[in-house]
Amino acid sequence: MSQQNALNSHSRSIPPTEIGSFVALGACRSEFIGSASGVFFANTVFKAFSDLPTSREVGGSKDLPNKLPAPEPAHTYLAGSETESSQQDVTPAGQVAQSSGFSALGMLPTPRMSKELTMAYFRHWHPVFPFLHGPTFLEEVNKAYGGVEGESVSFLSKGPRPQEDLCRMVTVQCVFGIAATTPGLQLDHACRIQSTQGLLQLLGSLYNSPDILSLQALLAAELYMITVMSLRAASTVHGALTRMMYHAGIHRCPFRYLQLPEPVRGIRKRIFWCAYIFDRHLGQALGHPLSFNDIDVDVCVPGMPELHRPVPVNQPADTPGDDSPELVLAHLPQGQRRERERLTGMAVESPFDGSPVEPGLRDSSEGQPTSGGEKQETILGLIATHAQLLGTILNLFHNSIHTRSVDLDSVQEITCRVHSWWNRLPLSIQDSPPGGTNDLTSRYHVFFTTLYNHSLLLLNRPFLSLPRDRFEFKCSLQAAINASHSLLMDVNQHLENGLFLSWPTSLSAVWTAGLVVSFATLLDQYPFSKSKCELDRCLAILDRMSKKWSSARQCHAALNLLSRKLITKYEMPNMLHPQSSPPPRSPRNQSLVTPSRRRDPSVLSTPRVSKRQRVEDPGEPARQPPQQDAQWATSIYPTEPTFQISPNSLAVPQYIGPDFGFDTSLPDEFGEGQDLMNEILNLEYSTLFSSSV
Repeated sequence: MSQQNALNSHSRSIPPTEIGSFVALGACRSEFIGSASGVFFANTVFKAFSDLPTSREVGGSKDLPNKLPAPEPAHTYLAGSETESSQQDVTPAGQVAQSSGFSALGMLPTPRMSKELTMAYFRHWHPVFPFLHGPTFLEEVNKAYGGVEGESVSFLSKGPRPQEDLCRMVTVQCVFGIAATTPGLQLDHACRIQSTQGLLQLLGSLYNSPDILSLQALLAAELYMITVMSLRAASTVHGALTRMMYHAGIHRCPFRYLQLPEPVRGIRKRIFWCAYIFDRHLGQALGHPLSFNDIDVDVCVPGMPELHRPVPVNQPADTPGDDSPELVLAHLPQGQRRERERLTGMAVESPFDGSPVEPGLRDSSEGQPTSGGEKQETILGLIATHAQLLGTILNLFHNSIHTRSVDLDSVQEITCRVHSWWNRLPLSIQDSPPGGTNDLTSRYHVFFTTLYNHSLLLLNRPFLSLPRDRFEFKCSLQAAINASHSLLMDVNQHLENGLFLSWPTSLSAVWTAGLVVSFATLLDQYPFSKSKCELDRCLAILDRMSKKWSSARQCHAALNLLSRKLITKYEMPNMLHPQSSPPPRSPRNQSLVTPSRRRDPSVLSTPRVSKRQRVEDPGEPARQPPQQDAQWATSIYPTEPTFQISPNSLAVPQYIGPDFGFDTSLPDEFGEGQDLMNEILNLEYSTLFSSSV
């Protein structure tokens, strides 16, 4: 029996197909991007498209040139260098910008512009990442504008506390830079942060003081770098930030410590969860290991019941002190549950006992969230719980291949948790119509739907590089198609959402959805009539994003190339040969083998067959070319799909690694498709990402 169970367990295991990319740029320099970034899947799709014939092979066309432009290597698509802003100098005449005192931070904008930027930030960004205290930040802005307008103000020489002045100016200028990504706002070039490299050098002096002001300044700088797609620079700041948070004990729930006043407890909790969300985002975008391990963290999620309430000392004077073992155990989650059971006489489940309580589901004793602050806390809690799920996905699929273990039970469990997270969202987030109410939660409808569908894509993407006859590949492809369709359709209706167009996760989600739709169409698993519309939507979204990020322009160019190649496959034969079937021939006039016969033009786009396969039965009518529309009209999901690409070309790059139970190497010869592949991909692994940050 145990042997049979072992066999069943082995049959349900999934080989770790996705791997990262390592490039040595010199004797002492190298770069790495992990498999979580999606670079492996992008190359899988590109290699599959290399087998498509060029327009010359299908008869030629002026609309489709014989040599399509080649996209850059996939490594740079989602982690390119900082873009040069195309915004114009809009400082009104007669208004003079002030100096921030730090050349890398640029000039302070005019007071009027600073007010607009502050309002935009607190409307769009602060409810999602509330690591700042609003009233305190407004005071810092007033201090920054405390000098005489038109005069240079050097806080390094003027202020009595240079460290605080630096924290203030870094926070203010980064907040202004983040808010400037909002559609409709333009910031003078002189008022922008000059470069992320200069900002990195300026932040070095903040690493020695793990206080709240320094942590907030580093978080503001990290968020700014993320919004301008300088992900490597953001990851560098994040590494120092996490160490500082460990030094300050931010990873421990502040409600455990009576020494901390109530306002400080709340801001410490918000600082931690914002850093936690950034950690998961950077880990997925770059494919790097996570900095926060869930087993080392006990900070309660905002919007959930607080499990670490300080225990009031109401014992007599001769009772144990605050640091006694009894009180230490009492304020832990287990002690809180026992105290609540003692008071109510009912058993209470704790999230740390394996029963997670979702944000927004508060205890009746705590009341329902009514104020704007509680709604804001609930939004942060919802994003934080999604970040926990994202970390679980990354740990499941993208650990080292030597320790990676993926089985269907684990995949089904995390998939269920993702669906549960989505189903527990408030209705104002799930069902918000485009251009609807301005309620705090409904404004983030497209943000949450993108997180949900992107999670489903991340769950199914690793299986799309398996051999295409495997059941896991077929199921995951259909699930990924559904998530891609929902994502593109919803995003297309909310293109004016400022937060969505400025958060890099949206670019990764839209790019992955476009690749999935293209890949499925190539394999005849999705109708071309539908995919053409969805690819047009995807290209329109990427075009909007390209105004902010050069990475979006690269994704747009690559996806446009794939779309044009699909047109070559599905529309060019019909354009060149409107009559799909030749006139019938008499069977008795056909010879068994006719070497000198003229080839019908309708078969030019079909794969080559051997001489033996070209032998025709005199008793059979001539073969008709396949009708794609008729196939899909009969069945949307064919039981035995027939792929039109070469079966000898597996869509996984060649590498040396452990035996996964199937052949993961590419064949030595691709035939004519290899030359085309070299032109399209130009996979010269000379650069992994752009070295500039």
